[in-house]
Amino acid sequence: MGVIAPRNWLSTDSPSGTALLIAALAVPVVVQNLLLPGSLAWLWVAVGFVAFAVAIGPVAASSLGERVGAWFRGIGVEGRILALVAVVAAVWLVTEVVEGAFTPLHSIGTGGLLAVVVFVTVRTVYARIAG
Repeated sequence: MGVIAPRNWLSTDSPSGTALLIAALAVPVVVQNLLLPGSLAWLWVAVGFVAFAVAIGPVAASSLGERVGAWFRGIGVEGRILALVAVVAAVWLVTEVVEGAFTPLHSIGTGGLLAVVVFVTVRTVYARIAG
């Protein structure tokens, strides 16, 4: 099974404080978005959830994921902030320029944040049970 096996990407270590903080900050956003479903397209929520779950689970544990992670850590705090600002600016630009892009992007983002919350929760529970 290789990288796909959960034992290869679910660590017995508890998630970092940063991961817990991100998940905690994501919870109210996800809840708010799910309570206002008129702005969501459920297919895109599912796409975002699956894409993020695969990216932060099996893909992150792969050699490609490890190389990307090493690069991301290597660019330093300023580089990571710049990368985040660039992604936010690109998403904003697309939603402003491409008509009808807001709902899919908003839905994918909601699904992605939901995946982060679920993944961090599962990792926390797994670490307590297995560790």
